[in-house]
Amino acid sequence: MNHKFFLFLSFFLFLALGLHAQVPVDTLGPQKQRVDIEHADVFELIQGRNQMTQKLLGDVELSQDSIYMYCDSAIIENRRERINEVLAPITEMSDTFVPVPGGTQFGFQGARHLLLNQAEGQLNTGRLMRSLMQRAQDMGIEWQGGISITAWTETAGGVTLSTAQGWALTVSRVLLATNGFAQQLLPDWEVLPARNQVLITKPLAKLPFRGCFHYDRGYYYFRDVGQRILLGGGRHLDKIGETTTELAAHPTIRAALLHLLQTVILPEQAVEVDRWWSGIMGVGQQKTPLISAVSERVVAAVRLGGMGVALGTWVGESGAELILGESSS
Repeated sequence: MNHKFFLFLSFFLFLALGLHAQVPVDTLGPQKQRVDIEHADVFELIQGRNQMTQKLLGDVELSQDSIYMYCDSAIIENRRERINEVLAPITEMSDTFVPVPGGTQFGFQGARHLLLNQAEGQLNTGRLMRSLMQRAQDMGIEWQGGISITAWTETAGGVTLSTAQGWALTVSRVLLATNGFAQQLLPDWEVLPARNQVLITKPLAKLPFRGCFHYDRGYYYFRDVGQRILLGGGRHLDKIGETTTELAAHPTIRAALLHLLQTVILPEQAVEVDRWWSGIMGVGQQKTPLISAVSERVVAAVRLGGMGVALGTWVGESGAELILGESSS
């Protein structure tokens, strides 16, 4: 597959879905025998010209009738129509993915294959956080920002949190939700930081598209924000260098993002970058989040795998239920 000129028009990071329910997959061609995916830590969809490949990684369990098969990885090839059948019980749509001919209507240079995921959407994350904070304040919950927690100690009376400012406070229970920064407080946990570079352009007189796009296996992503374009990613160009919690620039990756912006996304109009920043994701060998009790009074809800917008509310709710003793798991 030529990743260079393959774009996903999509609104959800669908490259990794943890499957925990039976999903029919036809793997035996003309025989039409049914194989069920019972479980896989990672479910990756790879789109080619005429077919879509399912790549299953980590604790893969397949079944056919009463026969169960276990392996570390599996590759299943089938066409887009079959993938839509697989996803139909989840999305409740007969055609989750539909092809979008070429990329000329969006102005993309060299784009030959696009898929639209009709089950997805995009949101304004700033408004999401403002609404969440407002709701918390209305319920009497106090927010305290700008305080760095450097260590925690559990005692019979609660949990003492040490701060970088030199003072400490003691609370009855703690929910650690620092994601990519988790190892600073949980050094033995399998959560690694993954930094991403992000830019946003100055307002454009003409914006040729609306939507959220994923490109090159999802390592690049861009979307409209008003009359601007937000573009980020490129971590795969230096995964080792971007495995850091340092909020800093990476010149090579930023140059690649600029090149993509100017030659593929907006090849025929001048565009200026308004500002740059970097963000830290929490990743690991498995895509599934870690939601678990650390001790009697401490729970962690981390490792969102770059899908924090999609998974964040569920992970937070699950962590809260666990620390309040309301979880059934």
